[in-house]
Amino acid sequence: SAYDLSGDRVFLNKAVELADVLLTGFKTPAGLPCATLNFKTGACAFPAWAGKSAILSEFGTIQLELKYLTQHTGDPKYAAAAMRVMTALRAQPSIHGMYPTYLNPNSGKFTNAAITFGALGDSYYEYLLKQWVQTGKTEPWLRR
Repeated sequence: SAYDLSGDRVFLNKAVELADVLLTGFKTPAGLPCATLNFKTGACAFPAWAGKSAILSEFGTIQLELKYLTQHTGDPKYAAAAMRVMTALRAQPSIHGMYPTYLNPNSGKFTNAAITFGALGDSYYEYLLKQWVQTGKTEPWLRR
């Protein structure tokens, strides 16, 4: 948004630098991004309190930023990383389009059965609507 508001390419360039580092955190077997990424070593971690699982709200919120970066740079790798996450999620069974809060970053399977619109899940559902708007309402899977 700093780039959109100012038009100053320094913000876009910094976003690219950051995203390129963050993309290393998407190299889990299931393509789910790390919850914690050490920028120096590349070490990837998931919270012990979540059973070392990826959290639905966390990987839901990165969708807009990565797709936005692809739109402004023309480089498809950012949107592709975001879509790998959504593809892995959509391959899992849902209950009326709702998903449990934790996914195993190795198998891509849910590790719990808790569905919530509160913490750990809320942002995922909020960002589905934002993605629908961002994509010009052209991706039918976002309506399900």
